[in-house]
Order: sequence, then C-alpha cells, then structure tokens
Amino acid sequence: MARVEAQDGPFGCAAIRKRFWYPTARDRWRGALRTTWLARSRVEREAANLERIAAWGLQPPLLLAFGERRRLGLLHDSFLFTRALDARPLDERLRGERDDAARRRWLGALGELVGGLHARGFVDRDLHLRNVLATAEGTLAKIDSAFGAIVPRWRRGAARRRDLDDLLADLAAVTTESERAAFLRVYGAAAGSGG
Repeated sequence: MARVEAQDGPFGCAAIRKRFWYPTARDRWRGALRTTWLARSRVEREAANLERIAAWGLQPPLLLAFGERRRLGLLHDSFLFTRALDARPLDERLRGERDDAARRRWLGALGELVGGLHARGFVDRDLHLRNVLATAEGTLAKIDSAFGAIVPRWRRGAARRRDLDDLLADLAAVTTESERAAFLRVYGAAAGSGG
C-alpha cells in the first residue's frame, strides 16, 4: 500500500494505492490456486463492496479507481485507489480516547455501521477494529472488504455471529464490559431482525 499525495493528480485528492502483483509464473499459479483464475480478484471484490457500502449511505464514498491485468485468465497485476481520509483505525482511536462521551459516540457509530451492514445481509470475514477507520469528521469507514459478501438468508445468523465474535474479541482489548453492552444495544436496533 502507498499513499499518493498528488492533490492535482487524476483524482484531485490524496489517495491510497493498494496493489497485488504477481510478477513470476510461480506467483501467478499460486494466485490461481487461491481462486483468482477466471474469477473476481480481491481488488474487484473490494471495489464492489466499497461502492455497495457507500450506496447504502453507511459511509462516505471511498473508491476512486481499480483495475487488473490478466493473461489467459491468470491475474498478473491489480490495483485499487481509494480516497485517503484523515483517519485512524478505530482500535487506536478508542485506545487513546479518554472522553467517555466521545467513546460512546464511536461505539454507537460502530453499532450503526455493523448493524446496517447485517440488516442488508452483508457480512465480512475480516471485520476487525483495525479495518474500520475513525475519521477526523467523526464518521466511520470500513476498509479491506475483499472478503465481504451478501449471504443467503439461511446463512445469515451464523455469519453475523462470526462477525460479532471477531469484533467483540477486538473490543474486549479496548473497551469495558458496559461499553460493549451499549455497542450491542445500538447494533441490535440497527440490525433489526436482519431477515
């Protein structure tokens, strides 16, 4: 990953570039065995998920551009540009935040974000505090969503529990039990029945 600071560049803002590069034949075959051959790449899946989450109004639009280069179905190179935010990972923000009201706002926003995702049937196998950015404007943004997907109704309960288990394990390191209970109340209200 690299930060691109060109304010006057093609995007008109600072951007983050993520690149997956498979320079050798061995790397390309290894990538093919990880289901990139004739399938959607991690970059393509993440781009689709970032657009989906922004379209739902759960976070600001982040996606600027993405692309890939293939030969005979084998992925050689792929890239993703996202808007660079003035933000820190939520676990760092919570670890350094001493104001109780601010902590409640961050945890409430997290409950609304995750509940909103789950209410729409979207789960993310990589739902961790390090993958949720807390912006200077007070909003949250989910990043690294290549493994997110809308799951069928019959799988949603187990998938939501797995997401919550991962997230609660992270929260245990930076919050109190009462803060986690408050997060779950907001989450439950936002998630509703979730179908």
